[in-house]
Amino acid sequence: MAEHQQFFWYKRHAAWAAMLAVIAIAEEASVDWRSSFTPYQVSMILSKVLDKKVLDEWVELTAMKSDAD
Repeated sequence: MAEHQQFFWYKRHAAWAAMLAVIAIAEEASVDWRSSFTPYQVSMILSKVLDKKVLDEWVELTAMKSDAD
């Protein structure tokens, strides 16, 4: 069964919003969250960028990082 495209984007947006909320809490608690991400991903998070290209690059960067480990 194919997933409806709008639901797919909703899930991505919800995950992004949840991550930004967790990062805001980490910032308030002075927890280092940046070491868990690449410098490029940190810049995307700090800019709060959410668009198709960035999310696609995020997945590719994460996959490349996993392969390198």
